Parts: sequence; structure tokens; C-alpha cells
Amino acid sequence: MSHAHPSPRALEYWACLALRHADRLGPKTAQKLIMAYGSARKAVTMAGDWSRDQHVRPSVADIFHQEKWRQPALNEWEIMRRRQDRVLLYTDPDYPENLRQIPDPPIFLYLTGDRGLLRIPCVAIVGSRLCSSYGQGMARALASGLSQAGIAVVSGFALGIDRQAHMGGLGHPGRSIAVLGTGLDLIYPPQNKDLWTQLTHHGLVLTEFAPGSEPDAHNFPKRNRIISGLSMGVVVVEAAQKSGSLITARLALEYNREVFAVPGQVTTPSFAGCLELLKQGAVLTRSAQDVLEELAPQLTEKQDRIQAPQAHPAAQSQSTGIEHLDPQEQALAKLLSHDSQVHINTLTQQLGWESHKVSQTLLMLELKGVVKQQNGMYYALA
Repeated sequence: MSHAHPSPRALEYWACLALRHADRLGPKTAQKLIMAYGSARKAVTMAGDWSRDQHVRPSVADIFHQEKWRQPALNEWEIMRRRQDRVLLYTDPDYPENLRQIPDPPIFLYLTGDRGLLRIPCVAIVGSRLCSSYGQGMARALASGLSQAGIAVVSGFALGIDRQAHMGGLGHPGRSIAVLGTGLDLIYPPQNKDLWTQLTHHGLVLTEFAPGSEPDAHNFPKRNRIISGLSMGVVVVEAAQKSGSLITARLALEYNREVFAVPGQVTTPSFAGCLELLKQGAVLTRSAQDVLEELAPQLTEKQDRIQAPQAHPAAQSQSTGIEHLDPQEQALAKLLSHDSQVHINTLTQQLGWESHKVSQTLLMLELKGVVKQQNGMYYALA
């Protein structure tokens, strides 16, 4: 590892590379070691104690000591020194909390675009590459509805449903996050080059795979666990009986996330997977409203944690007084009290906030029964 005096963060990244390239040591074990020793760097310096502390089997510790990981780790280190992508480490404070909770989170991610999107609630929209125009229209409408409410739309950057989900999300404040099954240096599929430009400028693209990683079949289930892990819920728009989208939905259930499915024609094979999910109890989804209503309790709770930590009565309180709201919500509600209805762009200008913050605060006020949305993105006090 060349660098006169690498920063503590660079050393942490180097230790993550060592863990990532070590044979027979998967993300689950890597995360366990980081948790046990407090950081990847500490874990690697304490490798002599791993088997004694019963974190790994002696054979795994022996393989690590042979340092076969050093060359591949060095190669990745050198590539990343030349590239300008950001690295997000498991130990970084802005690593997404939802992703931390899964059993095998990536110990680091490569990102390009607006990493601020990782701080807002996310919902995944997934489905087939080969899909009907009905499925495409539904994916786009659901994505734009969620993004209007300040929710980031997560998908897998494939053609078909994924593409429409990203496009629908990008036009609105929640925007969109793409999770890749390749390195950040590869635009795959190449037909999505236009979408790539939009996402890197206005959304976020992330991957756990090193630059140079090709779209190998076994990368996609790994990518799917990140899609589910980031999200509060997964909406399956159009999926055949055996499809990657169903893996994403199954993982979402394992991670205790909500699963939503769009009903299609009973006789259409590309909707068989959705119908199966609905039979198993997925939430029947016709619009973004169905998703928002189902997630309302969690969204309210999440917002309360993000906002000032002052105690206030139950979020669902239907009171018209605004004294129980937090300061941000009060500021917005006061602006609405001057006019019968106000357009979201006017609110954004008057408050001087980022647009996704305005959308999210409006969503919270809507869930608390203080505000109602009118036609054409106008809002009024309820």
C-alpha cells in the first residue's frame, strides 16, 4: 500500500479491502469482525486473535495470514486512487442505517452522484426487463408519486421496469438511486447511457463491486440484497414466476421490510410472480398512495427521529393547532396559513430548503392530517 502517511480513513478502507479479498470470508463474517473489534483496521491488526475469540474457524484465520488477499486488494486500491469516486465505509456515520441492519451488509460501497439521498427514506421498485407497456406505465407512475412525496426510488438499473422506475423518480424531489451489479466504470446495459448521465448528475449510483467488475450472473443476487436492504419496502411491478425481482422481494421479507405487488392480468405469464406474492400477503398496489399509507407509521417515526428530539404528542394527532409540530413543520404550516393554497415551488423558494426536504415535510404534515395535497402540486391546510 503506497502512501507516505495514509489517513486513518484510508487505512480503514485498506483493511476493508483486506477483508473483502480474503478467501472464505464473506460480508457476514467481515461485518461480525468489524462489530467485534470496532473497526476493520482494528479487526485486521487483531487477526491473530480471531479464532481464539471464536469469530472465525482456525482454517479461515490461517488463510487470512497467508495474505493471498494482498495483491488483489492492492490492485483495487491503486485503481481507486486514480478514480474520483467516493468510498462509503461501514464505519462512516452516513452509512445508511437500514443497510446496516441486514445480516450481510457490504462493508463499503462505491458511489457517484448525490450521497445525500442515502439520508432520506427509500422504496425499491423492481420488475422484469421484458415487460408490458402497462407495467412500464405503472412503474413510472408509482416512482413519480413516491418521489413527489420526498422518497428516493431505488432500482437495479436494468432495462424495462427498472429503467422506468429511475426515470419516474428523477423528475421529482426524492429522485432515484441505482444499485449496480458491475463496477462503476461500466455502463451496463449500454442502452441506459442516457439514464446514467441523469442519475450521476441528479440522483445516485452505487455498487459494492470494484471497477472492472463485469456483469456476472452471481453479482445480481448480491446487488438485490442491497436494493432490499436500503429500502423500507419493495414494490414488484411485473415479474414472472422465476425472476430476480422475486429474490429481491424474498430478501425484503427476510429483512422485515414491506412487500408490495402490482396486480396484472391473470393470464399474463409476466405477472405470475406478482399474483403469487399477492396470494402470500403482499400489499396490493395500484398507486403510490397505497405504498405511502402502508409505510405511514414508519415514515412518521423516522421523521420524528430525524427532527428535533423534543417530545410531542402522537404523530397521528388530528389537531389543527400546530403547537405539537416540530420547528420545521411549524415553519411550513405557517406559510400555508397565509393563503388558501400554495404551490410546492413557492414553498421551496420561501423556505430556502432543498426540494426533497420540503416534500418530506409536506408528506409528514399530510400523514399527521395537517395538510392536504390539491391538484397540480398545490398544498393547503387540511
